[in-house]
Amino acid sequence: MLVFFYQQIYARAVKIFWLLPFPDEPLFMANSMIGMHPQDAGATPEKVERGRVLRGAIARYILASCFIACSSVCPKFDKAYPGKPTDQMVKLGLLTGSEAETIEHRHDKLPYLAELHFIPIVWAQYVQPL
Repeated sequence: MLVFFYQQIYARAVKIFWLLPFPDEPLFMANSMIGMHPQDAGATPEKVERGRVLRGAIARYILASCFIACSSVCPKFDKAYPGKPTDQMVKLGLLTGSEAETIEHRHDKLPYLAELHFIPIVWAQYVQPL
């Protein structure tokens, strides 16, 4: 019975670890698929700069979602970034003031900030070139 109990705990810990939102994979994909790079054929300085801005916005939103998830589950994370998570994200440059207000407005209606981790990911999906 004890072995079964440990197997269940271990399986749950592994599942939680693999479901943590590590940002590497989506950031690599965005970097390879979004916008132009200087070495691309037909790249102009304007297109290269626009691609850099798009990738930066997507990266900010992905990291903001990870910040919300980590601050919701890790007490040490809260000690490293004390105060309201949205204020810390603005201070770190992950969100603008108006974006933080949007999340705070929705947070007032829900008990946990972790329930809003999807909002920056949705914003990242709607980043469009001009």
